[in-house]
Amino acid sequence: MRAAIYTLYHYVPEAYVANALYKPLVQGQRIGAHPALLSDESGDNIAQQDSYCEMRGQYWVWKNALSGLDYVGFQHYRRWLFFDQMPQAALHPLFLQIRRIYMSDPHVSDISTDANAFKIYNDAAQAYGAADFDALHDTMSRYDIVTVRPWKLPIADQYRSLHVAADWDVLMEVLAQHSHFRNRTNFIHPDIQAFYGCNMYVMRAAEFDAYMSFWHETMQAFAERVKPHADPYQSRVYGFLAERIFSLYLYQLRMERPDLRVLEVPKIVGPQRV
Repeated sequence: MRAAIYTLYHYVPEAYVANALYKPLVQGQRIGAHPALLSDESGDNIAQQDSYCEMRGQYWVWKNALSGLDYVGFQHYRRWLFFDQMPQAALHPLFLQIRRIYMSDPHVSDISTDANAFKIYNDAAQAYGAADFDALHDTMSRYDIVTVRPWKLPIADQYRSLHVAADWDVLMEVLAQHSHFRNRTNFIHPDIQAFYGCNMYVMRAAEFDAYMSFWHETMQAFAERVKPHADPYQSRVYGFLAERIFSLYLYQLRMERPDLRVLEVPKIVGPQRV
């Protein structure tokens, strides 16, 4: 199986995980030729449109690298999708500790680690061997979408409380006119209480292509009406909305296709880059 999980960076890292599964991808930076790091500086890209945040890297993969993959995934330099199906995870002290935390509470979505523990986790991922990759491929192949455990909160109210409230109204108007719903029932409503944050997931390539087409049409229509805000935090509006678009899209997809195979895993969260 051809699979890649891209770890997205907004800076050029000195340390990273690069192997047969994990691909470090730098966004918005020109790095030229590099033996391990990829960047979104070439091909069809939106590298300089900062408001899209990590969706810049996802757009680049969608437009330039998807044809060579069966499964494609995305995570952040300090937020990793947690997998523990590999042979080496059975006895690894850190993996066991993390498993104990998330198995004891089905609502745990984020598992915070200090710099040392996060390095141990990254070092373990770098050292995966053929049996580990086989186990991860097997896990992915059983699902259409692997994503994070959701935060239980009303996504509309939460967005309005943290961001520009009027932007949410524009998003709802855009979605109501989306071409996806011309021949389908629109199940989307703003009162769902499952927020799949951070734009992190692994999907079958065809599922990712369908989602990105949905996202791209949505954001093109939204960007015609709302430009990035001057406030440095709210200027990331397109990235913030992408998290909600995915949450709404996944809800819609599961309503349309009750046989959709979805796995929810916790996030391992490392310290923020200073």
